Amino acid sequence: REREREREREREEGRGAMAAASEAVVPRPAELLAKVARLRAAGARELQVIMDFDHTLTRFVLPDGRAAPMCHDVVERSPLMPTAFHDGYAKLWADQDVALKEGRWSWEEWWRRSHQLMVDHGLRRAWLPEMIRASGLACRTGCKELFKLLEAHEVPSLVVSAGLTPVIREVLAAEGVPTHDLRVLANDMQFDEDSGVLSSFSEPPLHSHAKDSVGFRLADYFAGIARRHVVILGDSVSDCDCLVNIPGIDETIRVGFFNRARGVDRSKYEDVYDVVLTNEGLQAVEDLDLSLVLELLAGLVSPQNGPTGELCGFLRLPLEAAAVAAVAATAA
Repeated sequence: REREREREREREEGRGAMAAASEAVVPRPAELLAKVARLRAAGARELQVIMDFDHTLTRFVLPDGRAAPMCHDVVERSPLMPTAFHDGYAKLWADQDVALKEGRWSWEEWWRRSHQLMVDHGLRRAWLPEMIRASGLACRTGCKELFKLLEAHEVPSLVVSAGLTPVIREVLAAEGVPTHDLRVLANDMQFDEDSGVLSSFSEPPLHSHAKDSVGFRLADYFAGIARRHVVILGDSVSDCDCLVNIPGIDETIRVGFFNRARGVDRSKYEDVYDVVLTNEGLQAVEDLDLSLVLELLAGLVSPQNGPTGELCGFLRLPLEAAAVAAVAATAA
């Protein structure tokens, strides 16, 4: 009970620093500081980064304030697909609504049926660049710099997504991110070599509630890199499920992107993530960028001042608030 009170006090201190720290909320400042010190002491040679794609590396909102699309939306909403395809998607959503109310829906069913619609209605590989351009799907500011930083320090980077692999690679390439050595685990698409028409998808589908399977699906990858520290980026609490079955992980720093438009209680994110980047203080046409993620990672891979050197700005503020609160508690 005492530990729960302590965690709630730290959470309030992190909230109090939010206005001064712009988009960052640090629910447990002292705990995060200890993690940062451990990761900085080990340096880049022990670090790996795991990233979600949709609404993590990509935007929440378009420049005109409309909700930004995700990978499957790029195809679902495209006028290049025939009317029968769009009718099939409408039925899929209607069936999901009914099944959810009856408590019998399987998330894997949505992904399988969605993928089969793309196969059945002749999606072509050559259409993807135009579909992406028309949809507005794009990375957050700082995405290219993020990958350049990781590449410069030889930090393995893995994108794990319930989206579509060719769409992910196309979007990143358009941002100038080299993708030839980038590991992506998502739903891969196989196109006929001659016609360019979609023929099948990788199996089993990777949906948003199956990320606890990542450690099994990529067992060879994790064994090969053998990095014991992880920074993970996500926009839903289930994105951290990636960590469940990865062996040899000693420490993690979890950075979450919170979108107020989802209507989810932010405290759920604060329970899971060490840093929560929130758009609550932004205007409708504004979006979060990756500057604070870059700041954090730069401090981890280039700790010139040692493991307790210059702190990230967003971490310094809540720590100072925690110190003031500790002094006040002692005086009382």
